[in-house]
Amino acid sequence: MRDVARATSAAPTYFEPIQLKVGSLGNRAFIDGGVHSNNPAMCAYVEARKIQPEENDFLVVSLGTGEPTREMPYEEVKGWGLALWAQPILNVVFDGVSDTVDYQLKELLSTEEDEARRYYRFQTVLDIGKDDMDDASRTNIVALKTKAQEIISKNDAVLDALCAQLVA
Repeated sequence: MRDVARATSAAPTYFEPIQLKVGSLGNRAFIDGGVHSNNPAMCAYVEARKIQPEENDFLVVSLGTGEPTREMPYEEVKGWGLALWAQPILNVVFDGVSDTVDYQLKELLSTEEDEARRYYRFQTVLDIGKDDMDDASRTNIVALKTKAQEIISKNDAVLDALCAQLVA
């Protein structure tokens, strides 16, 4: 588990990849899974269906890490080249892919507010603090904790319903 955690947190430009031996394939370099699946909920759903093909009743819970809020006005970005787009484009792509997965699972699984609900997505907008992935300042940690508490408070009844489903 330590190796998995280390590999999945190896975000390029922040942490170096980890080298792991993979059976007969030999050594491989691993980086943050978010590069491929920033919202892995659909991957999890598909894997569950592959493992249990005869099953039709799945419960998917997706926990987001917050949506960035930086605006990119046309007048500012219209002349950007590769160097200026390199960092911001990742946020645009990751956020778009995450929203697409959310849409797909909402279409495939029930999101009705009753005992038959099969898909839950908990996400927040990072509208306080900074949305820089590497900002671990005391101020930003407090802001992130505030957003977490906000998600919990805002979804109190939904979380109770989810817990009831999990216990059942």
